Amino acid sequence: SLLMAASSSLGSPYTDGDIEGGEFSLDDSIVSSSSVGRRQRRNSYQKNYAFVLRSRENTIIHFLMETRMLRTELPLILFATFMQFFHSTVTNFAYWQHAQLNAANRVPLKDIAFEMLPALDGDMWIISEYILWVILGTVISCMSANLVVKWNAPHGRPIYTVQILRRMCITLVCCQVLRMISFLVTTLPGASRQCRYTVPDGLTSAEMLNGPAPNEGNPSGYAPPTNLYDILFRFDCTNGCGDLMFSSHTIFTMTFVCIVFKYFDFKFLKFIMALAQIAIVPFILAARKHYSVDVFTALYLTPLVFEILWTRRPDRDTSIDLAKYYGIRFYLAQESHDSFSYVVSVWGREFSVDRDELPIDISQGRYHVKGLALPWGKGGERTTASIV
Repeated sequence: SLLMAASSSLGSPYTDGDIEGGEFSLDDSIVSSSSVGRRQRRNSYQKNYAFVLRSRENTIIHFLMETRMLRTELPLILFATFMQFFHSTVTNFAYWQHAQLNAANRVPLKDIAFEMLPALDGDMWIISEYILWVILGTVISCMSANLVVKWNAPHGRPIYTVQILRRMCITLVCCQVLRMISFLVTTLPGASRQCRYTVPDGLTSAEMLNGPAPNEGNPSGYAPPTNLYDILFRFDCTNGCGDLMFSSHTIFTMTFVCIVFKYFDFKFLKFIMALAQIAIVPFILAARKHYSVDVFTALYLTPLVFEILWTRRPDRDTSIDLAKYYGIRFYLAQESHDSFSYVVSVWGREFSVDRDELPIDISQGRYHVKGLALPWGKGGERTTASIV
C-alpha cells in the first residue's frame, strides 16, 4: 500500500502526467545529481574491492535488521541445532547395527584410494579434523565480519548473516536426512582404525557367516553402544562405525565452500576454501574414515542440494520478502524540492540507507511505487511513500 504524508497539491515537481498508469519508478532520475555522484563512486569502490568497512550508522542499521531477521528465523536455527543431536543419535544406532554384522561382513571393502594412499593410524589420523575446523572457522569469521564489513557479493545483493545461516541450516538438514537414510538401509564395514576387523585364526566358514563377529577380531578402540542411553546421549563425531554412506565431513566442508562461493566475492578467500576442500579429501581417505564412494557422493550431492534449495527456497532478501517475513520496509523519502533518499523502517524506527544497501528488486528498478507523485511537505518536512 502507498502511504502519503501530504497531498500532491502542495507543489511537487512531479505531476500525475509524469507517472503514466500511476507508476512512480525508483530509478536514479529522481535523485539529486550530487547524491548520484557520491553513490556511483561508492558503488565503483565496492566493485573494485572485495569488501569495505561499514560506517558506524550503517553498522547499527544492519545489526538491527539482522536481529529482526533472527527473531523470525530462530525456530529454524533451533531445529537445525536439534537435528545435529538427532543425527548423532542415528549414527549411534548405526554403530550398534555395525556391531551386529558377522565376521565376513566386517572385513573392509576393496577401495582404490586405500591401495594408493598409506594408512594414517597414528597422530596424523586427526589431520582431516583440523582442516574441517579451519574451514568452519573461516566461514564463521566471514559471517561475523558481515556485521561490520560490507561484502561485495557475486550475486549483487546485500548480504545478511541470518540469511547465510538460514541457507546453511536448510542445506545441512536436507543432506543429513539423505545421509541418515543411506547408511541405515545399507551397513558398510568400517575401515577406520577403531572399526577395522581382523578375522581370528581358526574361524570356520559357519562362524564367519553366522551371528555377530567374535570380539577377538575387534580393534582396541571398538566400543559400540550397548544400551539405549548410549544410543541417545553419546556424542562422538569422529570415532563411530557404520555411518559411512555418505561422508559427513564432506557434507559440512562442501556446504561451507558453497556458502563462500555464493556470498563472498573475494578471490583469495575462494582459493583458500577450494584448496582446503581438495586437501581434506586424501586425508579422509588415508585415515580410512570413509570409502572413496562416500566422499565422491558427498562432493557432488551437497552442491546439487545447495543449488536446488537456492532455486526453490531463495533468500528472503527482496523488499517484498523483507516486509512479509520480517516487517522490514523500505521507503522513498523526499528531503527537499528536488532531492530524494531511501529510508528503511525496522523495529519501529526509520533510518536513511544508501543505494547499495537496498534490496535488489528496488536497486535494479524492478519494483515501482504505485500512486501519485511525492509532494514536498509544508514547512520543508520530508514526505515518504512506502515501497512495499
